[in-house]
Amino acid sequence: MRKTVDEPAQAKAFHVVVGRYWQQIQTVYHEFSNKRPVIEIRLPARKIAAYSANEYSKRLNARSRKILIEAYRMAQAQNEALVFVKDSSRKTLCSGLVSINAVAEGGS
Repeated sequence: MRKTVDEPAQAKAFHVVVGRYWQQIQTVYHEFSNKRPVIEIRLPARKIAAYSANEYSKRLNARSRKILIEAYRMAQAQNEALVFVKDSSRKTLCSGLVSINAVAEGGS
């Protein structure tokens, strides 16, 4: 039996984490905004880091790399930031796009 992913619950959890770390996401994004960074939030360590898309892709398996490339292209086209939430205790990695205007304005 395959384990299924509850996508609405995962999306909700992603938005809760992004909301909780919003100020730190803004700070990290703006520090590296000229490089259009990928943001990673690591749980349960509570660490936030910015990476170039190329640098971050080297850390991923082939399936996740493909997702990164597609999501990053979409983020660039829509003027959004790509955020990953990596939870090592739950062994999950999820991502989503966040409006850069929201980052600049301090909202989600």
